Amino acid sequence: MINRLNLFLKVIELGSFSAVSRAAGLSPSSISRQMDKLEADFGIRLLNRSTHVIHPTEAGLALAPYAENSLAQLDQARQEICPPSEKVTGALKVSVFSTFGNLAICPLLPKFFDQFPDVSLTLNAEDCMVDLTKENVDLAVRIGRPQDSSLKMRPLMANHMRLVASPAYIARHGLPENPEKLRHHNCLTFDRNRKTTWWHFDQDSRQIKVPVSGNLRSVGGAPLYRAALAGLGITVTTRWQSHRAISRGDLLPLLPDWSASLDGQGANQIYAVYLPDRHMRPALRAFLDFLVAELAPLNC
Repeated sequence: MINRLNLFLKVIELGSFSAVSRAAGLSPSSISRQMDKLEADFGIRLLNRSTHVIHPTEAGLALAPYAENSLAQLDQARQEICPPSEKVTGALKVSVFSTFGNLAICPLLPKFFDQFPDVSLTLNAEDCMVDLTKENVDLAVRIGRPQDSSLKMRPLMANHMRLVASPAYIARHGLPENPEKLRHHNCLTFDRNRKTTWWHFDQDSRQIKVPVSGNLRSVGGAPLYRAALAGLGITVTTRWQSHRAISRGDLLPLLPDWSASLDGQGANQIYAVYLPDRHMRPALRAFLDFLVAELAPLNC
């Protein structure tokens, strides 16, 4: 009955047996049989089936909140009366934008697998929005609050920016003493199809913007970051992207008393988003808790 109620709620959420099949790893015919048995248990039709879409009947709509509450109570009871499992197992599929995946997530994976050796991970590092249901993705990392209100989310960290350059560049050109001095430096900037590029700075209640220019522009931040490492110029990058290079001495933080941004709006949040399953799998919970704990030092 418990598994059938879980599937029933998933069918209502996704609207088709095929969508539930992709999410749950079961065949559509198996899901259909389980729903037939659930309807037999209650002695009433719970779902209206059509070729493409499945809708709950009036009885199905009435059952759904009772099913949710019952499953939540059973899950709570299980946590209270059962000893915690020593092993967390399972496979996860995670989608993350490429730079964050390469620089922030991948360096943490050896530690994660040391703690959870029985979890396997498929990591898709790509710069595109994925449909978690269609792509069968367990967790995605996104910058800014997701517009899809059906997704659950958990903030990972603030996407703070900072001004950086290599020691070699500073040795040749000197430190900028204030934001205005950036006019005289080679600034590596994002290509936003604008005639003038502005960098924004905030210090206490004082806000200024400075026009900057240089010999390299890029749609993405990775080329600018690599060029700054190579000593080409000054750029604005995220703190999570630059903190290891700064710790090694490969980059220097500039104008530390000023908060830098590209648009004057301050820092966005970086979120982990996932489907609103009532019972989060232990492997997903473990990975999410791990990310929150390990990324906390960068959330400053």
